[in-house]
Amino acid sequence: MLAQSCADVGDQETAAEYMEIARAIRALLKERDTLIESVSEMVKAMELYEMEVEESPPYKHRQMMARARALLSPNTPAQPPKVG
Repeated sequence: MLAQSCADVGDQETAAEYMEIARAIRALLKERDTLIESVSEMVKAMELYEMEVEESPPYKHRQMMARARALLSPNTPAQPPKVG
């Protein structure tokens, strides 16, 4: 919308810059969605693995899983919860 406003007043260069920024943002959002899907698949795979081995995972793995779950949470806190 802002790019169109710039074009309306004759500032074609600014409009082109805004369009390029909009394209870059769309590309980043697409990459973000792909990364979220990959992290979700990883979390599911790790949960299945934990069930198969029937042992509690090492501390580092619990930390990684807590961070991954926090990233996938719709209300992600600034800091993921501490895992004990």
